[in-house]
Order: sequence, then C-alpha cells, then structure tokens
Amino acid sequence: MLIVFEGIDGASKSTQSKILYENIKRKYSVIMRSYPDISGRYGTIINEFLHKRCEMSVEEQFLLFLCDIMKDLADLSRYQIVIVDRYYPSTIAYQCASSFSYEKAKDIIRLLSLPTPDVLFYLHIPVDEALRRKKDSSRFENAQFLRRVQKLYERMIDERFPCAWTKISATENVSTIAANVLNVVEKHIARCLNDTALP
Repeated sequence: MLIVFEGIDGASKSTQSKILYENIKRKYSVIMRSYPDISGRYGTIINEFLHKRCEMSVEEQFLLFLCDIMKDLADLSRYQIVIVDRYYPSTIAYQCASSFSYEKAKDIIRLLSLPTPDVLFYLHIPVDEALRRKKDSSRFENAQFLRRVQKLYERMIDERFPCAWTKISATENVSTIAANVLNVVEKHIARCLNDTALP
C-alpha cells in the first residue's frame, strides 16, 4: 500500500508522515521515504538547484525529480506499507508551475507506469501561513509561485489524477490532523483486508 502526503512546504507533510509511521509500524511492515532525497545521487544535485547553487532547465528538473523517486521503487515494493512525503504529484505541481507542460507531465507519468498511490493526502495551507512557518528559504519559496503550485494541486484534485485525493486543512492542530489521517488509513486498510478475503 502506497500512502502519499502532498502540499506546499510548511503544510506539515513531514510531521504527519512521521506520526503515521509511528502509529502503524508495530502492526505492519512499513517504511517511510521523503523526496527529494538529498542524501541520494540525484537528490544532492536537486539540493544544489533548490539552494540556487546551480541552474537547470525545467525539463531537467522534471526528469531529475522523477529519477530521484524511481531509484527506490524496487526496494519499496518489499514492504506492506510505504509512506511517502512528496511523490510525483509534487513534481507535476512544482515543475508545471515553472512552465513545464501539464499535459505532457501526465503523459510521462502514464508512460513510466509509476505506482499509483492507494491513499493520497493533500494538506492544504494558505500560502502566507506556509511562508510564515518556514525557517529557511529555497528557490520555490515565494508567494506568487506557490499560488501557482496550489492551483495545479487543485487541478489534479478536481481531475482525480492520478487517483482520488483526501484534502485536509493543515491549519488544524497537529493531533487533530494526525487523527484524521489515521482514520482514513485504517479504513483503507480494512477495505483492503476485506477485499483479499473475498473468494
């Protein structure tokens, strides 16, 4: 089962990913990943780009962010549950906000047959609040750009691409969000168990 957290920086994706991991790790074989993976061979280059120490075309950005995810797919398949802080919807939202073709981005995802999330959370937060929460700034941290990113997230949600999304307000307190997340995940796990029990 693939569980994905999406949203702009400052929406508490990392916090909620970690809380969910702690809540279910005693019951299931579970692993957590966060992208970009700045310790990996692609993530180190992405980190240089994000902190404005090198430049890349939007096409290079799109493909490099995807490569950063794809390098782990074989390993992740060994676990019952995979929790991911950012997945390819982030790549679509951010790089298409930077001028990459939205339709082309979706076509590439389909062509690569990347695993579709089983549960896809969108933690929504007003841009001004997200920027207030951020302690450091990177290339993409400005209000005008982040509003374009949010519009692309909303477009994917409306289109149910790549699947149905669960939208949660990231302005609620941490424990309330965590309880909502766990409730959704447990319901999905129960459905999966019922489905596998059917003849």
